[in-house]
Amino acid sequence: MQIFFTLLIKISPLYGLIALSYIVGKFFTIDRKIIAKFLIYIVIPLVVFNGVISAKLTAGNIALPITFFVVATLISFFAAWLGRRFWHDSTKNLLAFASGSGNTGYFGIPVAVAIFSNDMFSLAVLSTLGIILFENTFGFYHVSRGHYSVRDSLNKILKLPSIWTFIIGLILNIFGIHFTNSHFTTYSNVVKDIYVFFGMSMIGLSLAAIKTYQFDFKFLIFSHLNKFILWPILIGLIILFDKLALHIFSADNYRILLLMSIVPLAANTVVYATELRAHPEKAATAVFISTVIALFYIPLMVGIFIK
Repeated sequence: MQIFFTLLIKISPLYGLIALSYIVGKFFTIDRKIIAKFLIYIVIPLVVFNGVISAKLTAGNIALPITFFVVATLISFFAAWLGRRFWHDSTKNLLAFASGSGNTGYFGIPVAVAIFSNDMFSLAVLSTLGIILFENTFGFYHVSRGHYSVRDSLNKILKLPSIWTFIIGLILNIFGIHFTNSHFTTYSNVVKDIYVFFGMSMIGLSLAAIKTYQFDFKFLIFSHLNKFILWPILIGLIILFDKLALHIFSADNYRILLLMSIVPLAANTVVYATELRAHPEKAATAVFISTVIALFYIPLMVGIFIK
């Protein structure tokens, strides 16, 4: 029960922000596409750069984002294959993105700090990098394929600044170039807060834009099964294999792997769906429902498997 109330206190401001954004969206006309562009082309690249350049490059830590990127990619292509059997519009593309991604940034990082300690923050950020990299490569490709050709989708991927800030940050880190002064720390905290604030606001604003609630129950079922069942199963198998054979990850790595595999659907699902006109209202509904479920699901899973 202690873990449940700790998480509830930590997560409640996020739910409050969704509710506040929903109210504002109902009374004022706010262009969500501008916020989506602001996140995709400014905030997320800065978060990626900050995380890569400040990370300790141990074998287990390096394997964290790689693991999440690979698992997210595999699940997304499975979801795309599944979606083609039920939809003939961009819903199948949205399912691929939603299933592969996860709310590791806006949701997972605060929860990791609440459960463990600030020492785990860097590991949580590293895990988030794998998801961000997926979102900006295969994830973006899946969603954009609903409206663009293969060539146009690949061109859009190459234009995403997150790809280039990831490469630059990694090169600087390898050569031992770090920014450790107080100004950089202040900048990092500001960027993180902006990332959380606008990401969660997008959910509320998108929900407010829904004129009629037309739930796609097949989409809700498949996306939630992929996120809350398939994800932890695959991560659990990876942990088991590592314990028996590879011995790459540490105990802290295991905790972060498990925690980040059970976070709700990514709020960025709404961001990218808005940017690429792929059913943003349907995405917002699914993200909100999964976030509510996670309030109870995560404490249960943490109590059984992580604590």
